[in-house]
Amino acid sequence: MRKDMARTLAIARDVTRIGWIDASTALVPTGGFLGDASGGFTHSFSPAIGCVLGRTSCGIACYAQFLQAHRVYGSGAWGEYVLVKRNAAEVIARELARAADREVDHPAHVSRIRVFSASSTEPLAGPCYPVYRECLRAVAKHRVGAWVIQTRSPLVARLVDEIAALGSRAVVSVTIETDDPRSADLGAPGTPTVRARMSAVETLAASGIAVHVAVSPALPVRDELAFADWIAAHAAAATVDTFTDGDGAGGGRTRRTALPAVLEARGVDWRDAAPARSLHAALRARMGDRAGWSRDGFRRLATPETLVPTRASRPS
Repeated sequence: MRKDMARTLAIARDVTRIGWIDASTALVPTGGFLGDASGGFTHSFSPAIGCVLGRTSCGIACYAQFLQAHRVYGSGAWGEYVLVKRNAAEVIARELARAADREVDHPAHVSRIRVFSASSTEPLAGPCYPVYRECLRAVAKHRVGAWVIQTRSPLVARLVDEIAALGSRAVVSVTIETDDPRSADLGAPGTPTVRARMSAVETLAASGIAVHVAVSPALPVRDELAFADWIAAHAAAATVDTFTDGDGAGGGRTRRTALPAVLEARGVDWRDAAPARSLHAALRARMGDRAGWSRDGFRRLATPETLVPTRASRPS
């Protein structure tokens, strides 16, 4: 895992352009897939525009390349640049302090702010890592309703103290699309290894932190039952998703990427949800309603108080 962490720290070397920008705002009101008037998340937060993992396997089908921010601010193809919000911690501190000054019953009081971070970039790799660490320290000073860290980076295991400071308001969601390293390698290496991400989950769970495993989007697995057993032992919750359910456009965004051709060359139909449904059923048998499907699974994370950390022990 140490070797993989070093690679994750250095992965920004493969990004053509790293820029530093000053953000005027940090928390962005959200709806759609993550939340709406009936529940879910109220805001999203991204420490950067672009993504240092954009040219790796996880970037092949990433829907974020089609978002407005990339089209407006991006310079080059997805994964060739990252614009880091160097003042993000300062802006977040200011916005949360303002929210804390509101009346407790105000709909935008800090206690009602539920943040998903990050849905459009990897927050814990390359130059984003130290910026995001400072953001967590700023958030810990305010009692937000929820703060969910969405990551593929094993470096999250280095932030146990910062995450623990948020208490029951924090959930770490680690994407592990498969238990099979061969499935995870889509011909564009660089994504942190499956084993390193699993080790990070084990470290966080052993520290009493609520962990969510996102099998999203699900890739072919090697041993469905063993994978389900491992997730149930370490995760407070899990979500299984597909390329059609989870891209926000019924598969329309995924169809525009290189992913369909890559999987079809391996004899895999990217639109076939049956393997993902089978894994979800195996997880439901072990975890009950802690195992979610697509949008509903992710939206549940907006109420972290309902999740109980496993406190699973790490293997010796």
